[in-house]
Amino acid sequence: MEKRYESDMTRKEKRQNELKKLKSMTFKQKAAYIWEYYKGVFAGIIIACVIISIGVQMFQNSQLKSLLSIAVVDSNYNHDEQVEALQNDFLAYAGTGDKHEVVDVDTSLLSGDDYNAVVKMTVVMGAGTADMMFCGEETYKKYKQQEAFLSWKEVLGDDYSKYEEYMTDDGRLDLEKCPNWEKYNMVYYSPVYAVVMSSSKNLENCIKFLEMMVQ
Repeated sequence: MEKRYESDMTRKEKRQNELKKLKSMTFKQKAAYIWEYYKGVFAGIIIACVIISIGVQMFQNSQLKSLLSIAVVDSNYNHDEQVEALQNDFLAYAGTGDKHEVVDVDTSLLSGDDYNAVVKMTVVMGAGTADMMFCGEETYKKYKQQEAFLSWKEVLGDDYSKYEEYMTDDGRLDLEKCPNWEKYNMVYYSPVYAVVMSSSKNLENCIKFLEMMVQ
């Protein structure tokens, strides 16, 4: 009988030939054979799943509306409860009920001259996505020189006098003077200031944050 090569076989004959090979193999041999034979297909499926997952995540993120984005410098290790309380309470105070509204709180920032800390702070400052920052004296002075912050006098205008008792002389909000801050205190140092970023796109909600802190 003339020997036939796989290239000469029909699709049906190729499938039958593959089944014969698999039947004669052990389980491990079958697994190795299937992986070797179909790894290109598996890789394609995995890549397709990753692309779909990224696309879904990007779509979901595009639907989110950030009411307020807060960068917190030198947070406590155990701050989850305070962060969640702040997010929920501000959504209740300033939100419209839209399920896509969120309050972003980034607690990963650190002060000091450590390389990673400087890089992270530079990225946050450069991105211009944060509306407010909770920080101490040293961080405030360092980045105030770079005009990273707005004074609350600029933000509030004629209404500044209503909140002056909670402010420092140069227009910083001293959170420890605010009646409601203790519930949300997520830092270990004192004093702690809430300052408005010069790149903020949500100044109205920064004011609503102030209102919530002192009501």
